[in-house]
Parts: sequence; C-alpha cells; structure tokens
Amino acid sequence: MSLRYKYFAFILLLHLIIGILLYQLLHNHKLYFLLCEALLLLSLFYSFHLYRSFLYPIDLMRTGRIAIKEEDFTIKFNPTGSKETDELIEVYNSMIDSLRKERTRTEEQAYFLENLIEHSPIGMIIMDYDQKIEIINQAASKMLQQSETEGLRLEAVSSQLAKEITKLSNNEEALVNIEGITRFKCRRQELIHKGFPRQFVLIQELTTEILKAEKEAYGSVIRMMAHEVNNSTGAINSILQTIADFALAEKEQTDLRVSLQVAIDRNKSLGKFTNNFADVIRLGKPNPEVVDLNSLVLKMAQFYQAEALKANIEIQLDLSEQRPVISADLIQLEQVLSNVIKNAIESIEAKQIEQEFKKADLVNESKTQSHKDFIKLSTEVLPVVLTVMDNGLGIEPSTREHLFSPFFSTKAKGQGIGLMLCREVLNAHGASFDLVTDEHTGWTSFRVSF
Repeated sequence: MSLRYKYFAFILLLHLIIGILLYQLLHNHKLYFLLCEALLLLSLFYSFHLYRSFLYPIDLMRTGRIAIKEEDFTIKFNPTGSKETDELIEVYNSMIDSLRKERTRTEEQAYFLENLIEHSPIGMIIMDYDQKIEIINQAASKMLQQSETEGLRLEAVSSQLAKEITKLSNNEEALVNIEGITRFKCRRQELIHKGFPRQFVLIQELTTEILKAEKEAYGSVIRMMAHEVNNSTGAINSILQTIADFALAEKEQTDLRVSLQVAIDRNKSLGKFTNNFADVIRLGKPNPEVVDLNSLVLKMAQFYQAEALKANIEIQLDLSEQRPVISADLIQLEQVLSNVIKNAIESIEAKQIEQEFKKADLVNESKTQSHKDFIKLSTEVLPVVLTVMDNGLGIEPSTREHLFSPFFSTKAKGQGIGLMLCREVLNAHGASFDLVTDEHTGWTSFRVSF
C-alpha cells in the first residue's frame, strides 16, 4: 500500500471515530453536535489540504528523478512560497545547473578530444574490450592503406603495417620498415578502463625525418670524398700525361706508355664513380612542366629497344587510351624510368645466365627452352599510375626492406645509386611507389602513383 492510501485511511478512520464519539456525547444537544460536526468537516478538509502540501515535494522529487534518469537537465522548478519546499527546489535547481554545466564541459572535452585524435598527424588506433578496432583516425587509415577497418581485428587488416603491429606485445615500441620505402615508429599500449584491459596503438611515420637525416649524413661524406678524389686524380692524371708525352719518346718504352694510359683511364673511372654519388646530392628541385606519360614511355621504350632485343627481351606496351598527363620534371622522370628499365633488363639477363647453368646441368631443360622474357610498360588514369613489370629473377624477401637504402645493391659491381636516385626524385614529386615481386607469378612490378 502506498503512502497516499495509508494517509487517507488514517485520516478517515480518525475522523470517523471522532464523529462517533461526538454523537455519543452530544446527541441530546443538537446545536453543539452540529457545531462539532462542522469543525470535524473543516478538520477533514484541512487534513486533505495538508496532504497536498506534503505530497508536492514527493511529486517534485519524482519528476526530478525522471528528468535526471532521462538526462534532461533543462527542467527547473519555480518557488511555491513554502519555505521547506522552496529550500528543496533551490537544492534541486542548483544540482541541475551543476549537472548541465558538467555535461556541457564533458561534451566539449569529448568533442575536442575526438577532433584532436582525428586531425593528429600521429596515427591512433583504439581497440574495444574484444580487441576490435573501435576508433581509428585519418592518419592511421592512410598508413594502413585501408579505409574500412572499424569492427575488425588488426589480424584481419591486409596491410603489411598491421601485420607488423600484431607482432608487438603490450607496452612494446618498435621501428617498422615497410618494403624499404617507409618507416614507422609503432607502440602498442594497454590501459585499464572500467576495470578491464583496453589496448591502443600509436603510429608515427618517420620516413621524411629519416630520409632527411640520411641525406645530410651521406651528403657530407660524398662531398668530401668527391672533392678529395677529383683533386687528386686531376693532378695525378696531369703528371702521368706529361710523362707519357715527353719523358717516354722512345719506341722501346711502349709497354710503359700503355701502363701509364691504363692508370690515367683508371683515374678517370674513379672520378666518374665519385661523380655518380655526387649526382644524387646535387639533384635539384623539380622543374615542373606538363608531361604526357604515354609519350615518355614510348620514348624510353624506343631508347632501350635495341639493348632489350640483344638480350632476347620483348618490350610490351599497355598504354591508357586517355592521356595520363601530370605536372613533373621531365628530365628527372626520364632518369627514373631509365634506371627502372635498365634494372629490369639486368634482372632478366641474370635469370638467363642462371638458366644457362641449369641447362648445362640438364635441369628443367625443356622449361628453359620454352620460356620467353618480357618487360611490360603500362599507364593508367584516375589515378595516374606508371608501372614497369618484368619476369626476371625477382626480389628476395630478405633484401626487400633494404631496396631503397643508400648505397645498397645486390649486384656484384653495383653502387646502390639507381634506386636511391629514384627514391629522391619520386619523393620530391610527392609520388607514392613500391617495388615488389609477386610470389605466385614471379613478376616484379615497379609501380608509381602520381
């Protein structure tokens, strides 16, 4: 039974007993009896009025409880004139004002935090309690190269970076190198939230900073090396040439003259060797102009056609019907494409030599005889993409992450200049690129997206 019915029952029973007693005492005195009955009715009316005064604060608390439960902090009550009730209303209104201000402050902080996470240059991935991605900002989505990742586990994301992050244990930090092109500093952290462990990942791209530091480091070394070598070889060649021209006039000294010429040529080769390194640090900023990639590919294919035919390699073209036009430095792009095509030819030639050894050992002879070698050059639009593919030896997984490192080369006489030059040029043009070998087909692709 509610408080209301208990109060009504008590008041009615009390007044009924009083009425009966008054009747027993004053039934012979009708005037007094009627007067007492009137007072009894007045008491009953006042009791109900007093009940309403008692009930109002209860109704007030009930209404306030519903408003707080529904998180409606806009409802406030006006004073009633009753001291006790007005004190209760004042406390309630003050509490509602505090709750409304606190919620507004919390919402502003949450909005600020969401915007801070979303626009932060550092990639942030926040997991839920089931280790699924709940929040991921734009930077992290770009680094993972996958837009729809919410609700997935990191293991289910196809990105190579995601696979490397899954290898990290809690509270571990590591430097991750992807395909020898991009480097990331990744940290996997775990915190207790609402009594349960919750993980988040911080990803910072260090490619630009590392490349800048690398270039400053090897640039100083190359400049010093080129200066010393060129000064020395120039003076030495001058002395050797003077001796060959004036001090060895007799015919019987021909052998010595030849030896001097060999030394002069070797010095020139050494100078060319150092100049190749110096060309990398002397690479200027791009001088942009309108470049038609189809025309550039045709030009470079014709340039290397004779060299390719000499190695029994067929150059195939798959050019976009629409003209893929970009704003770039034509000379620098020619250098990039020349290096890539030359590497493709050398890769196929190395494979052909390897097959010749197999053929000599009568291993896979029929397969070797029927195999044909190709270099495929293709272009695309929307977005503009240039791809060079070859079916040469391919890239070993162990060397993949070192491909674009300074002075790294898999060739016996390689200087590690070609891909480093490609990296510098393409980074200066803001292009993304990768060099991979398909494990299933064996084809190697150098893909550049502008």
